[in-house]
Amino acid sequence: KLASQGLRELGGLASGNVLVTLGQNVMVGGLSPGTAADPGNATSGHGVEAHSTDAGNISITMAGGDFVNAGSSGVVAVNAADAIQSGLDSTITVIAYGTIDSGVTDNPNETPPAGIDAGYLPGGNTTGVNDAVHGNVSIQNYATINAAAGYGIEGFNRGAGSVAITNEANASVTASGAGSIGIGAFAFDGGAVTVTNDADASVSGATGLSALADLGGNISITNDGQIIGTAGDGIDVTQNYEGATGSTTITNDGTVTGAATSNAIVVHENATGGASITNTGTIGSETLASTAGAIAADGGSLGIDNRSGGTIDGQITAAHTSFDNEAGAIWHAAGSSSFGAEGDATASTIDNAGNIDLSLGASITGVVGLTITDSGTIDNLSDSNRS
Repeated sequence: KLASQGLRELGGLASGNVLVTLGQNVMVGGLSPGTAADPGNATSGHGVEAHSTDAGNISITMAGGDFVNAGSSGVVAVNAADAIQSGLDSTITVIAYGTIDSGVTDNPNETPPAGIDAGYLPGGNTTGVNDAVHGNVSIQNYATINAAAGYGIEGFNRGAGSVAITNEANASVTASGAGSIGIGAFAFDGGAVTVTNDADASVSGATGLSALADLGGNISITNDGQIIGTAGDGIDVTQNYEGATGSTTITNDGTVTGAATSNAIVVHENATGGASITNTGTIGSETLASTAGAIAADGGSLGIDNRSGGTIDGQITAAHTSFDNEAGAIWHAAGSSSFGAEGDATASTIDNAGNIDLSLGASITGVVGLTITDSGTIDNLSDSNRS
């Protein structure tokens, strides 16, 4: 079955739901509707779109073998209502199978295109927030997504609600082009952000994964697959807007890498919340360089638990930090690592029961002192110092 000009479903003005369900092996081409003089072209237009301006739910479900090819965003699910009561339990849900190829043309509201683009946009406004809009966003991706620009997957909420994105086992999300983001998850009005990249799933973009939560919203990222930043960071977290108090939890049992001059993981935290990173996988590139960054964090406290089997490759630069390098874990500390920030009441700590390899001019310093407890092995491989 072929729908050459995309599928577009509009919600009513009451509280009806918008439901789009594709059968197996459906092909959708996102052509622009165009005009009589210009009947449409394959360089613009959405593939599948569900849009509402009321309090009902939006749901888009794809099936195995489906193929969406769009000049702009591939699959779009947007609620632009001005008010949705919290008791109505409004939701936006996208479940994607098959293949989604999205294009380079911006959305009509001048936001970047995405393979999957889903969220609450109160009044259609692309800036600001609206506390009167309550609803939660859920995206489950089983598909192969190839985004020529913008986002592979973007889940957003400018109302009061959460964003949850799961890249399921064996799913693939690839975003290309300058400034591209593999997965973006953004809650601007206090909602929680949860992103899961399952085993054997992959995410890549100029930045692999970008997450933002404002006010009291917490961020939780679980990676059992592969997250790659091809020109920037692997994972980039923003939680330091004025008034932000939430915390960030990152659990990695897979691989997270950034570009050569970037970091695998970056967290911009706030003074009230804190960040924790638990690792049993690999953080950073196996190709070590003195400028290779593994973890960078600022604005709040950081806890790192590198557990047995975990490997951290590269330098760590962070504010007040508690770092446990457990037995069976390894930190390849190339380049200059620094812990702590001016004004810290106590020194940062490193408790090493595993292995810390110092190489490529490695140095480990503390801004207001650093306490190192070593019951493992610290190897001075070449031209290194510890202070």
